[in-house]
Amino acid sequence: MKPTVKAKDKEFVRDELDIRDETSKTALIIGIIMAAIVGIWGMACIIGGIVTSGMGALIKGYIIAIIGG
Repeated sequence: MKPTVKAKDKEFVRDELDIRDETSKTALIIGIIMAAIVGIWGMACIIGGIVTSGMGALIKGYIIAIIGG
């Protein structure tokens, strides 16, 4: 006869805190938050530029900045 294994014996209980996993999760969350802040700031700057000088002037200034004229 084969010995029977109870379902309770197969359970894996995590007693320790895995520092690598927690550090990775924290770094990912911080990176996502920082990217969101930069994106929101960029959108605010574009909207501010459009409101201040209009879409035509914003595009003209962008092209001049790229070409260097």
